[in-house]
Amino acid sequence: MFSNCTVAQQVTDSVTLQEPDTTEITLLFAGDVMGHMPQLNSAYDSSVGIYDFNPVFELVKPLVTSADIAVANLETTLAGVPYSGYPQFSAPDSLATALKHAGYDILITANNHCLDRGKAGLERTIAVLDSMKILNTGTFIHDSVRQAKISFK
Repeated sequence: MFSNCTVAQQVTDSVTLQEPDTTEITLLFAGDVMGHMPQLNSAYDSSVGIYDFNPVFELVKPLVTSADIAVANLETTLAGVPYSGYPQFSAPDSLATALKHAGYDILITANNHCLDRGKAGLERTIAVLDSMKILNTGTFIHDSVRQAKISFK
């Protein structure tokens, strides 16, 4: 019954398994950051005459900052005064400050409200974001920037 069985040769070679080289990145995408008049009014502190949007993002900040890259759609312009909501949005620059403070890394500016205040409003929005060192994409002042890539190291 066991006549065809043989003793297996002992294996002396060993194989070392390497862990796969993996890199993990966490992305967070938020929808429209709006600037309707009720939102602007709630951020206004009449005692000091400033707009403070930081409380708006207080509850989401831990989630936003936990991501490696956080992106939001800036569905308003930063076109300066007078500030306004629908249909021609223009929010205070402090909205961008609050977004940066909340941990957003990139703001997308290409949307149906990017030209609510015309070319000047678009240019000012990009200038404000650039001056705050907030990466932004979607609308461009110069064609040379249009092909630039946002990279992370």
